[in-house]
Amino acid sequence: MYGNLNPGLMICFLRAGDTGNVLENAKATVPWIQTDQTFGGNLPIFDKDGRSVWTASAVSDSSGVAFVQFLWDPIHIGHFIDESPMAIVRGRNADQGETYEIKERGTFADTKVSRSFVATGIFKRFHLCVNLGQVLSSGKGEFQFKSGSGSAIDALKLIQRILEFRAKIKGEKIAKLQILKVMRPSVEMYSLVGAVELNLTPV
Repeated sequence: MYGNLNPGLMICFLRAGDTGNVLENAKATVPWIQTDQTFGGNLPIFDKDGRSVWTASAVSDSSGVAFVQFLWDPIHIGHFIDESPMAIVRGRNADQGETYEIKERGTFADTKVSRSFVATGIFKRFHLCVNLGQVLSSGKGEFQFKSGSGSAIDALKLIQRILEFRAKIKGEKIAKLQILKVMRPSVEMYSLVGAVELNLTPV
């Protein structure tokens, strides 16, 4: 581990592509975040203990939402292609021979049916956010993005919609999240924040 580490978060909403029902226990993965090719083209990331890892992943809860969290070294902040680095985000139910039972459920239905889904991958932008803690207010806080681009505004709207839906499904007034704590405070306390809807294709 080197340098002070900043948090990263991709909020993933996983659904069945044919029915639109939410998927519980589906795995969302961020295997690649783009940087300038001069610096390897791939942002090094770390787990909650500051250990270098190849990918970051999380499993969706009963609302179909997975919070993919990681840490990254802000020394690379100047190596992004622009202020909104691109990433690949995948949803799947199997990884390297390890299978996951995915439960499909209607928005408010209690009936759950196990099905199989194939992996999917799409490109999605992360945005540099000054205060990741504002995500904890169900997306209702005033996010301070480093850039006020239209894509950052769209990301904020999607974050709000996903977190409000999750809170409703789980019977909470606001979404209760446990985010990674940084190893030590960094000078530029920027977080990488993004949101994505993944519609997985049933087998």
